[in-house]
Amino acid sequence: MIQSFLNKKSEFSQNIGKLFFSNVLYQAFLYGAHFYIIKHYLPKDYGIFTLVVSLSSIVSVLFTLRLDLAYVSNKSNKKARILILGLIFQVAALWVLSTFSAFLYVFSFKEKIEYVLLPTAGVIISFSHVLTAYLVRQKKFFYSGLLLILKSSFFLGSMLTLSYLTHCSSSLYFSRFFGYFSATLVIFLIQKHWKLNIKELSKIKTKFLFRYFSLFKRLLRENWRYIFFNTPYSLIGLFSRDSAILLFAYFGDFQTSGYLALIKTVFNAPIYFISSSLSSVIHKESAEHLGSPCFSEKIINTSVFIFKLAWIPVLFLFLEGEELFKFFLGEKWSQAGHYASILSPALFLFLFSSWTGRIFDVAKKQKISFLIQIFFDTVTVIFIFYLVKFKFNNSVIIYCLMLLNSAYHITYVYNAFKISDVSLKLFFKKIKPSAVLILFLAILVCFTYCFFSSFIEKLALVSILYVCFLNQSLRRKKC
Repeated sequence: MIQSFLNKKSEFSQNIGKLFFSNVLYQAFLYGAHFYIIKHYLPKDYGIFTLVVSLSSIVSVLFTLRLDLAYVSNKSNKKARILILGLIFQVAALWVLSTFSAFLYVFSFKEKIEYVLLPTAGVIISFSHVLTAYLVRQKKFFYSGLLLILKSSFFLGSMLTLSYLTHCSSSLYFSRFFGYFSATLVIFLIQKHWKLNIKELSKIKTKFLFRYFSLFKRLLRENWRYIFFNTPYSLIGLFSRDSAILLFAYFGDFQTSGYLALIKTVFNAPIYFISSSLSSVIHKESAEHLGSPCFSEKIINTSVFIFKLAWIPVLFLFLEGEELFKFFLGEKWSQAGHYASILSPALFLFLFSSWTGRIFDVAKKQKISFLIQIFFDTVTVIFIFYLVKFKFNNSVIIYCLMLLNSAYHITYVYNAFKISDVSLKLFFKKIKPSAVLILFLAILVCFTYCFFSSFIEKLALVSILYVCFLNQSLRRKKC
């Protein structure tokens, strides 16, 4: 029994490691491209930046459902057919909504008509995420890693070309469209039809379209009730996550809206990075071992590891967010750093709630997850609308947004842990042995801040402390 547990634990760690490693190169390219474009081109037009980033929320909405397409591999599973139908309608509804919003923006502010194409780019990006998740679910890590590398290569090349030719913010997202579409096409041909020649591709396309629309028609007739549940819920979630961005833009404050959009772009990427590395593995483990001591221990160990990995960077963001943005992105983005420091507690909690949602799915407690999200989404939208409309101070609005988001993440994680019989006492007990070291490092950082005035010196100090802390934590884990 002990040997079986160790083998399962090793497999759990290996699967997470494979997914984590396959994303590293892609995230490195993505961050480099974002920082390059944001620093050189975006500050001159906050309105366009707000529109572009808000439309890219199609990706973040579908990110939570992209793994569901993997159920298609099991033909006998009726849930698979329902989920793929919901995914199709979700893409269609969001594409119509985003295109309509883009048309309104273009004709209201007399901007370039090319921005209307951005929703289509978002849809292609979303399906690329679906394909990646499907390959991961089938344990084809080579193809999923290759897909991410191709995305990065196509994305970087087209980004540099378009940004040089157009000098506008849309180049970043058109580059993502080109990179994702090209990589998806290449992987499809390699994995499924690498032996076929060019003449046979037209037959494949015709056959695929016929099967796709026949499936769509049948599923529409059989599972129409699911549409009315899934699509409104997804649209509410979409608007809630971007409520502050969209409402500030609606009431004419494009500058603050652009700041918040930048924060979302920069900090949601690593969170989704961790989520994508954990979600599929957690889904598989919870399906097999939900409620067992083995599963509870894995959840606790994963949560403790994320806590140790993230608390020092989040603390530094809280203390030096304004200087951090000024150093990497320039003086014009320093106010965005101020807002990021306010939102840092919610960002930290998001690291835990982003992957625990799979527990609700496996335990068939989706109604609890649905009620929690709908309640906090509705309260957030109404509250932020009221504050922005009556022109409260922007910092007050951001503080309220942080408190609402933090309350949501805490409630969500607490219920997920409760369903899976994870003991919060054991979680805090596992953190406790390093509490003395955490306190010592916090005192040392605060003490040193009194003597170092340069941001580079502070960044170097915190980086050294962070490496020492991780080294000590990993060494203790091995022991």
